Amino acid sequence: MHKIALLRQCVCVLFLVVLCMVALFAVRSSEHARFTFVFYDRESGRPTVEERLLYRETETEHALSAYVQETLYGPITPVLAPLFLPETALLSLLYRKGAVFINLSEEAAFPLAESGLKSPLTIIEEGIRRNFPIVQTVHIFIKGYEIAGFSQ
Repeated sequence: MHKIALLRQCVCVLFLVVLCMVALFAVRSSEHARFTFVFYDRESGRPTVEERLLYRETETEHALSAYVQETLYGPITPVLAPLFLPETALLSLLYRKGAVFINLSEEAAFPLAESGLKSPLTIIEEGIRRNFPIVQTVHIFIKGYEIAGFSQ
């Protein structure tokens, strides 16, 4: 009788350990969110989607800022071309009530010759709309001046 009780206790402890490991894995995997980025293939010039896991931010504004920063860093895949000059920086970003206001450095005005049919600003806007459905409008500024009509 003692052996059966001991066996039950061991099984319960083992079950709890496995359950804790599964819960820990679920929490760890939920720390990141999957985002899509579009860059152009250097050879064919075709738009190509690159997926990345970014840290899951609790605030939309921080998540948007991380997304724009990653877009400015360029692709991870070597055969893809960056959209902007490496010196391009995110000067500020503000998110309020469905609208995002992005202020980029003046280098954003000089897209790379390798870019495809859509402007890099349009690609950022479409990426934000695709990855952040809560965003209704995107306003992009270059060094404080709003860029009108960048969407194609």
